[in-house]
Amino acid sequence: MIDLRSDILGGWSADVLKAMIDAANDPRGFAHGEDLNQRALEEELSGLFGFEDALFVPTGTMANQIAVRIWCQPGQVIIADREAHVTINESSSTAGLNGVAVRGVEGSDGHLSADMVKEAVANTPRSSIDRQVGLIWLENTHNHAGGTVSPAGWIQAVGQYCDAIGKPVHMDGARIWNAAVATGTEPSYLVKGATSISVNLNKALGAPTGAAILGNRAFIEEAARVRKMFGGWWRPVGMFAAGASAAMRSYKERLSVDHNRGRRFAALLAERIAPIGSVNAPQTNIVMMSGPSEDWAKTMLTELKKRHVLASPYGHGRIRFVMHAAISDSDIVAAADAVRDAMKAEE
Repeated sequence: MIDLRSDILGGWSADVLKAMIDAANDPRGFAHGEDLNQRALEEELSGLFGFEDALFVPTGTMANQIAVRIWCQPGQVIIADREAHVTINESSSTAGLNGVAVRGVEGSDGHLSADMVKEAVANTPRSSIDRQVGLIWLENTHNHAGGTVSPAGWIQAVGQYCDAIGKPVHMDGARIWNAAVATGTEPSYLVKGATSISVNLNKALGAPTGAAILGNRAFIEEAARVRKMFGGWWRPVGMFAAGASAAMRSYKERLSVDHNRGRRFAALLAERIAPIGSVNAPQTNIVMMSGPSEDWAKTMLTELKKRHVLASPYGHGRIRFVMHAAISDSDIVAAADAVRDAMKAEE
């Protein structure tokens, strides 16, 4: 089976497995901050992204919801792109856990400029009895837009505007690693302007599990309290933290391969699906194929599964394919051929 549903399926490298096995013999932490491997990971992350501190958490959604709980009061609103992960995938968590609503606005390939944010803030009621803006939300790379990278300078410009009006900026950086590789820049540069960020460790990186939230020391101290309240004070986690640290050491080389395969796969798809469908020009590891209808996409996914290829439905007649370490060059050729054969079966 060629499974292109997500990069969490990329598996663990030999270095990651060795780091986890080695850490199995290390002392286990019990109280907050005692686990040496966890603290080493958090310090490495905070240094890499230029924040004062970081906190290791079980999932990216938990990292994001911790940020919502800290920055927003119940009844407030988050301004985000209309197809951001927090707008679509986390809408029930945002409302159920934190009593916060999301106002989705039209971005550019999923990204918000300072002018877009200004307009959205200006058009949101600000009286004491109306829904107030509590947080500005950015996402880089943008999943639903097809792994797009935020344009250079946009995040910093949004941060400058939000500083002036006293609003925090959270960036969902689940795949920030892909943005760093695609732009050839360091992660710390890509997050300038954000007050806090979340990063996934088990997607692009190929860590065994987990995510992290980053901010200043006071924010992370509060984040640790909220993590426990949300049931996320996991321990012992030294093995997982050691595996994540090992995965971070080779992410640039690993993701460059994924991005190259994404471009090649998109080119192969374009040859096979014209003129019925279209394919995005991938900036990172996500390839989005678009067809005429939702029924078309549903039938395509069924036919692809018969041909031992798995992908994800993404609404509006779109199908998402994600490159990862468990996919080979021959796999993408076979997957593209499966798409061609599936389209013939629909005729």
